[in-house]
Amino acid sequence: MDRIRVIPHYADTRVPGVRDAWDALIHQRRDEALFYQSPSYFDHLASRDEPCALSLAVFESDSATVGLVPLWAARTTLAFRVKSLHVGALSYPCVRVLGATLLVPQEHAVFERLFEHLGRQFSACALIEIKGLPTASALWHFLRKPSAVSRHFFVYVPNGPRRCHWTDVPATFDLYLARFKRKKRYNLKRQLARLEQHAAESCRCTESSARATYRCSRRRAGISRTSVTRKRYRIATSPIWLSADCC
Repeated sequence: MDRIRVIPHYADTRVPGVRDAWDALIHQRRDEALFYQSPSYFDHLASRDEPCALSLAVFESDSATVGLVPLWAARTTLAFRVKSLHVGALSYPCVRVLGATLLVPQEHAVFERLFEHLGRQFSACALIEIKGLPTASALWHFLRKPSAVSRHFFVYVPNGPRRCHWTDVPATFDLYLARFKRKKRYNLKRQLARLEQHAAESCRCTESSARATYRCSRRRAGISRTSVTRKRYRIATSPIWLSADCC
């Protein structure tokens, strides 16, 4: 990997070359939920009434983009509690890494370069924050082991690991319907037909529009086409903080 550069302003992240590389990286990662590091969520944050200081870390090798990490400079709060008693809280400037599964090569050397670069680039921030980091991920194992990052950063998980319910979304609307019994599928299609019959022209709902909405929702969430329907549990942290003297 040749270099890491940070695009400091949201408007500069909308150029076609960056967005094309971003979409390609999303589609390369299969069976992963990538909503919070997707371009759609990034654009949503930018469109809110409350301004967001958004930026994008770009990993390049031989002039090709091999990784992207969306970032949000904000403030975070550390609460102090004794059981259910709220004692106080402190607020810190932080750079928030959007999405727990980083769109970079899953290598310890890459993680190390990323955090060292963020520590230098965002010197006014007291913390680097990551939310929902799975304890089975390569990044979690990296942060738990001795490394250059652990020597320079204090890694803190204020709430500890927690158990999360997790459901993968079927790849198509037909597969979504297939998990229901025949009577349920019949009733869903009949309800769509009734909506089409009674709804106004501006609020038309058909089975074809339901399929289109389903596909659009999957794209916005950054869900790969190969996902299958199953329920499982995941252990994750919310949040995890990295603090360094240099930040």
